[in-house]
Formats: sequence, C-alpha cells, structure tokens
Amino acid sequence: MRRILFFSIAISLSVPVSVFAQSAEKRFNYNGDMLVRGFYTSRDLPLERVTKEPCPNPAEAGKAEAVQSPCQEAKDFYTARFRLNMIFTPNAYADIYYGLEVGDITFGQDRSSKTGPGSGGKGADAVNLETREMRLRFHNEDRTIHFDSGLFPVGSPAGLVLATSGAGFRLESEAKSLYSSFQLVYLRQSDDSIKDGDQNGYNDDTFKDVNLLYGNWRFFGFQDWNFDSYAIYRRDPTEYDDSGNLRDTSQLYWTGSQVRYTKGDFSLMLHGVANAGIVLSTTDRETSGSNNKFYQPSITNDGNILWTATDSVDLRKASSIYESERLTLIEEARNAFPASRRRYPVRSGAAQFEMSYRVADGTTVSLSGAGASGRLNAETDGTSQAYRTDRFFTAGSAFQFTEIALDTSGGYTIFRNGELTGLRAYKLEWKQKFTTTIEGRTSYTHIRSAHGLDGQYNQFYGWWKGPPSSDIGNEWNVVVDWRPFAQFVLTAKAAIFLPGRGYRFLQDAEHGSAIREYSIYLLQRF
Repeated sequence: MRRILFFSIAISLSVPVSVFAQSAEKRFNYNGDMLVRGFYTSRDLPLERVTKEPCPNPAEAGKAEAVQSPCQEAKDFYTARFRLNMIFTPNAYADIYYGLEVGDITFGQDRSSKTGPGSGGKGADAVNLETREMRLRFHNEDRTIHFDSGLFPVGSPAGLVLATSGAGFRLESEAKSLYSSFQLVYLRQSDDSIKDGDQNGYNDDTFKDVNLLYGNWRFFGFQDWNFDSYAIYRRDPTEYDDSGNLRDTSQLYWTGSQVRYTKGDFSLMLHGVANAGIVLSTTDRETSGSNNKFYQPSITNDGNILWTATDSVDLRKASSIYESERLTLIEEARNAFPASRRRYPVRSGAAQFEMSYRVADGTTVSLSGAGASGRLNAETDGTSQAYRTDRFFTAGSAFQFTEIALDTSGGYTIFRNGELTGLRAYKLEWKQKFTTTIEGRTSYTHIRSAHGLDGQYNQFYGWWKGPPSSDIGNEWNVVVDWRPFAQFVLTAKAAIFLPGRGYRFLQDAEHGSAIREYSIYLLQRF
C-alpha cells in the first residue's frame, strides 16, 4: 500500500515538472557559433593607388629586413568572434529575437578603431559587445504570415546589391497555393559601418538615416525552376557629414531577377540587375580630376630627367580658348554657389551567371562569371569617373566571389565588399568530396576591367609603359573543409593574386609581383 502511495505521489509531482519543462522549451530557444581565425598575409603590391612614392621605396631597396609599408608587408594576425541568438516566445502569436555578437576581436596586429560589425575591441576600455539583431515578430497560427519590427538583417540574392542590417519593419508571407513567397522591407536606418564602402564619399556612418524599401517575390511553381525577383529603393538625403562637410545625396532604384534551373547533374543560374536614379553632388564633373596629374619628362642642362606634373584641368584649359573660358566659368560659378548641387542621372546594370555539372559522385565542375557597368579609373581627359551615367551603385553589397580581389570574408581585399563596378570576373571551379567529412574546392579566376586602363595620369607606371590593358589579374584559391564531429568545421584556405598590366596601371604600381593570403577557420555551432 505504501509503495502504491509513493508511486502515486511521484507521478503526480512529475507531471507538472514535465509540463513546465516542455513549456520552458517552447518559450525559449537559442543557437549561435564561435569562430576563431588565423591569417598569414604577405604582399609586395599596393592594395590602393600609389600617389607619393613608388613601391618599394628605392631608399629601402636591398635591405634584408622586412619592410612594413602601404606597398609591401608580411604579417600574421588572429580574430575571435562569438554570436548568440536567443528566441523568446511569450505567446502563440509572438516571438522576440535577440542576437548579440562579441568581436571580431583581433589580436596580433594593431589597427585603428572603428564602429559597427566586426569592430570588437580588446582590453578593459574597449567595447566589444554589439546587438546584431533585435526584433519583435508577430505571426499567424500556421506561421505563414510574419511581421517583424526592430533590428534585423536583409539582403538581395548573392548580396550583389544589398547585404546589410537595419532598423525598420518587415512583412513576409508564404502562399503555397500560388507557389510563392513574398517579402516587403522598410528600413529607416541602414548599417554602413564600412567607411565609404560604396566608394561614393557620402553617408557611410554606422546606421545612417536612410529610406530603404526592399520587395522580394520567390516563385517555385515550375518543376526544376526557381525564380527570385526583387526591387530596391534607397533615398539618402543627408547633405552634411558629422563634421559639417558637404556630401552627395542620392535617390536610386534597382530591379533584378535570379533564375535557377536544375536538371539531374546540371545546374544553371542567371542573375541580372538594372540600376537607375539620380545623384545630387556639389562636384562639377567638368572640373573634376584636378588630382590627376599628367607627367611629362624633359632633359635638364646637366643631363638629368625632370618630370613636370600638370593636372588634367589645366591640360583641358590649354587645349583651346573656348575650353579655357568654359571651365573657368564653371569654377567661378562653383565658388559663388558652393552648396548648389548638380544632378547626375544613373542608368547602369550588373549580371551574374553560374553553370555547374556533376561529372562523378563527389566531383562537380562549375563555370561562373560576374560583372557590372562603369569605369575603374579616370576618363581619358582626366575627369572623374564617379559621375558616369553607366556607373553601377549598390545599396550596401557583400558579394563574395574570390578570397582576395572580390572578397568580404576578411584578410586582404582589393575591391571592397565585392563591388563589381567596372569589372568582369570569370571563374572555373572544381569541387571534390574526398570522404564523408572532408571536401575541397580549387578555383581559378580571371578579372578584367570593362574599359582599357592606361597610365595617362600615373607617375610611376605611366603611359610610357605601353598600350592600355584591361587585364586586372588572375587569382588562384584552394579551400578545404573538414567536419570531424557535429556542427564543427575546420577550414583551411590559400589564395594568391597575380597582377596584370591593367592592375599596375590602375594602382600606378611599377614594382611587386603577388598578393598572398593563408588562413585557418575554426567554427563551432551550437
């Protein structure tokens, strides 16, 4: 009798405990990851245009010790980042999402502090905890309609136009009867923490006020086909930066579509984007480019070579009396009305494709390409390329195509955020699954400019080096992933970029032969 009473009490106590455990499990959930990376990077090429002295500095030539400069370096450094996502479910129709991030904390090199993602500091005085996601979600009982408000990430296909986070509202709906899903996003603040990431010189502060609309429609009603269409509107109205300096404003539109076809071992992806709108600037394109100098050699009386530098505006003035008077009038008008703005229209585009074929079990070969309209360097008359009609803008992209040239993952980057303006990139890749836990990929990428590059306004690798070239360079990438146990990945990467003559013209780089990057990633998810 006592045994029956004991078991009855135990069962009666265990029921509410189990109910509470199930309830707690439903009311709270979490996930995240811990990422540790090690980098070894070396280069004897500049990542940016040389403006003051050639690379390497002739005064340092022949020295045995390593030279750390904007022109050449060799270093190793390490980063650590922790991400935690928490989900609270207060009732059957609402969820609260909160994501925090520590890092990247970088050790092994000193770097200037900045704000925004990936800027975690170290030490007692550094701020290294950031809120990366914070939103309240309402949904229906079937979870086919969602409404988010707060801070959340948003991106277009492949991050070609948009890949950012921001504060605003999002509505998502899944219509199974229409074989479709819909998404509408309105951001009032957008994260632009990478300084001048869009290379336009305006509004790149962290979470700068903008008006951004993003609409997306995905259709999967046809067998073997998937369609992903989207439209983006971004208005950037801030006319002054925090220091009171005038900045460009803009009103830009994008519309794009990505189509993917899969049949058996063959896969094809096509992606196209059109860009239009208006940029309002206090810069006059006709008188821009005064920093572009034309270098002309002459022989002095003692037999030495003397280089005379003349800026492109003065050259254009000297071409004719009419041109001189016209440019002088524009300069005088700008001095009289420094805050007046010129309207520059935008009509441009970008495209991406990928074809892949599985030639055997575990072996896949793919050919891909990407490019956008625009120009990388100054016009032939020295005026700035920044306000060309065919310049392709982004709304904050993060397009990953290679490990160095078009990269967003860290380490070296030539074209920041993978921006394609004025570029053409073609990649051949081989993917191999060696075992159930080890797989790798090797790729070769050839990068060209949309227009021929010359040294017309270069000081070191100038017009005397030969005819124009559009060959930016070639890049080799090798990546190996090893998954020894659940949710853990060890990744090893090796990359080398070999410049073409077009790259030397672009950066005015006479010396140097390669950019190298080696890295190890340790990623544990939970």
